[in-house]
Amino acid sequence: MPENETLEETYRVEIANLSEEGREDVLDAIEANPALSADEAEALIDRTEAADKNREDFDALQKDQEQLMKDGEWETARDRAQEAEYEMREVEDLGGDADTEILEAETDVAEIDEAMDEHEASEQAADDAADFADRGMEGAAEVYGESAADHAANSADNAGAASPNEYNADHDVDGDGTYDA
Repeated sequence: MPENETLEETYRVEIANLSEEGREDVLDAIEANPALSADEAEALIDRTEAADKNREDFDALQKDQEQLMKDGEWETARDRAQEAEYEMREVEDLGGDADTEILEAETDVAEIDEAMDEHEASEQAADDAADFADRGMEGAAEVYGESAADHAANSADNAGAASPNEYNADHDVDGDGTYDA
C-alpha cells in the first residue's frame, strides 16, 4: 500500500462488494481505528464478507420458512427457522451482533412447536368428541368439540405468529472484529 493511500482507498473494491451494512461497518471501523494495519483491515473485510453470506442465507431460510408455513409444512418450516438461527449464530461467532435475529428464529421455532402441539391436541379432542357422540354422550361431545375448536384456533394463532418478521440488522463493526449495537 502506498504511503499516502488510506485503507479505504486501498480496499475500495473489496469494500464496494460488501452489503450496504457491511460497507458501513467496515468504513466506520476504519474511521474509528486509524491505526488499523493492512492485515487487520483484510481480516475485518474477510469477517464482514463471511457475515454478509450468513445474513443472505438467513434471509433465504426465512423466506422459505414463511412459504412452508403458508403451505402447512410446519415441521420443515421449523427446520428452516432452526437453520436460520444457526446462520445468525455464525454471524455472532464472526463478531457480529445478531441477538435480534437469533431471538426471532428461536421464537419462531417455539411458536411452530406450540402450533404443532395445539394442532395435535385439536385432533385428539375432535376424535374424543366423535367417540362421545357415537356413544350418545352429547354433553361430553359438545365439550370436546369446543375444546377441539379452541386448540385449532390456538394452533392457527401460533402458526401465524411463527412467520418470520422483516429484520433490520444493526451491526457496527469495530476494528477488533466485534460488532456493537
